[in-house]
Amino acid sequence: MKIHRNIGKIDLMIRIVVLGVAIWLGHFVSAWFFLFALWEFFLVVVRWCPVYDLFKINTLGGKK
Repeated sequence: MKIHRNIGKIDLMIRIVVLGVAIWLGHFVSAWFFLFALWEFFLVVVRWCPVYDLFKINTLGGKK
């Protein structure tokens, strides 16, 4: 299975904000949020979401 990017710029910015919130919550609320932050960090770095791939969603604007 070839991994191709399917996360666009706006989606990427939203995920970076979610990543920051998850890190903050992991520090102050529960360490479980760090696991979610790690997952979000992976998605931000590779710009590929397996759930998007499963449902054939692409936020890049038609590029594949």
